[in-house]
Amino acid sequence: MKDLNEQAGGQAFPSNTDLGMTLRDYFAGQAMQSLTTQYRAMYLDNTLEDWEEEAVPALAEESYLWADEMLKARAKPSHDERMQKYVEKMVAKLEKRNEHGSKE
Repeated sequence: MKDLNEQAGGQAFPSNTDLGMTLRDYFAGQAMQSLTTQYRAMYLDNTLEDWEEEAVPALAEESYLWADEMLKARAKPSHDERMQKYVEKMVAKLEKRNEHGSKE
């Protein structure tokens, strides 16, 4: 079973003296930067109390949801691998079509 550090993607900026934040924390921070603008627009007409009690906790939670999705995507085959499989599939289809066309 993976420990919490491994589940969180490992360390984002490790050094010899400090483990730093996890990759999950880093991804959440990046997501939060973008989401903050959207949340501010949604809570524009609300009070500071509404912002602190509703928006901030929701923003933090959604940021980690995005981070978790990024970690899942990171564990999948790379774009290059998926693209290679797609190209191979398309080439096979074209070859099959060409074989079929030459038999007629």
